[in-house]
Amino acid sequence: MSHRSPGRSLGPPAPPPLLLLLPLLLQLPGAAAVQPRQTGIYYATAYWLPDSKTVEVKNGLDKSGDAYGYFNDSIEDTGWGILELKAGYGAQTLSNSIIMFLAGYLEGYLTALHMYEHFTNLYPQLIKDPAIVDKVKNFMEYFLNAVGDLLDLIPSVSPTSDNSMKVFKRWDMGHCSALIKVLPGFENIYFAHSSWYTYAAMLRIYKHWDFNIKDKDTRSSKHSFSSYPGKYI
Repeated sequence: MSHRSPGRSLGPPAPPPLLLLLPLLLQLPGAAAVQPRQTGIYYATAYWLPDSKTVEVKNGLDKSGDAYGYFNDSIEDTGWGILELKAGYGAQTLSNSIIMFLAGYLEGYLTALHMYEHFTNLYPQLIKDPAIVDKVKNFMEYFLNAVGDLLDLIPSVSPTSDNSMKVFKRWDMGHCSALIKVLPGFENIYFAHSSWYTYAAMLRIYKHWDFNIKDKDTRSSKHSFSSYPGKYI
């Protein structure tokens, strides 16, 4: 069971929560790759406690809870973990921000160990000089989910001896590729996604989200996409 408020960095005793580990990890000069944990399916439910403004998480699937779901840790069998979450369908009427907070908290609870492993695997790939860690720690926290864009932006805007405009025209891609094809009669649409990146980023999770969001600009409550531990992309 986990019990905390949004403003405190507490979490389940196992697996370890990333937010508790992040300050320690950022002090490490390097880290060795680690192996995924044993295959299994893990269920959990999150409850919002409005009086204390805290979250309570229990193992097991309770469809009357404010957020519930499972994580199928099948990486060693298929190369992918599967995460499925539903939020905002419980007995309470919650704001959009609370619904999203609960969904994110529950995802962290279910996949925290892989978040730690993903960070550990990528650290030596991205942090070559530990002296810069303190200077960029806050930046990293805010822009973690922008890494797909940053892989293209950083080389495009980095200083270069060539001052011509051609340096802003990059034809290569830094992260994955996709193909979308609509059939001639518009009877169907096909999506293909080639997921490629550094070998250190092989801990992948396919996520299915269903959030009961009340917003006029939200056309669908359901989203399915390939992703990484603790990331939106």
